[in-house]
Amino acid sequence: MPGELTQGITNQMPVIIANIAAFFTQCIRSLTSYKSVNYL
Repeated sequence: MPGELTQGITNQMPVIIANIAAFFTQCIRSLTSYKSVNYL
């Protein structure tokens, strides 16, 4: 059972990493747009 669970997590890892990367990208984008609005 633990082996199957580990295998499932390993298979999902690229998806999880992509989701985290997309989340950080969104945060950085909103932060930069917020800062540029403040500068204007």
